[in-house]
Amino acid sequence: MDEARFWSIIEVGGRKARADPERHLAAVHKELLKLSPEEIRGFHRQFNQKLADAYTWDLWGAAYLINGGCSDDGFDYFRAWLISR
Repeated sequence: MDEARFWSIIEVGGRKARADPERHLAAVHKELLKLSPEEIRGFHRQFNQKLADAYTWDLWGAAYLINGGCSDDGFDYFRAWLISR
């Protein structure tokens, strides 16, 4: 899956859906159900690469300041949230 397709799936539902995490997740899930198994694996690879790319001390510091602290798990959640934006 190319990067443009990945982001088009993340952006499904527009701003209104992204304002409601459950609604956004449901919209992304609905889009993923339309894909072949290979395309879903490609989406997963893209998502994991984006998580890895976001694993920086600077971003962890920002997450720490924004959230008033940031554990290992909290940083994982923060990076996933950031990708969803």
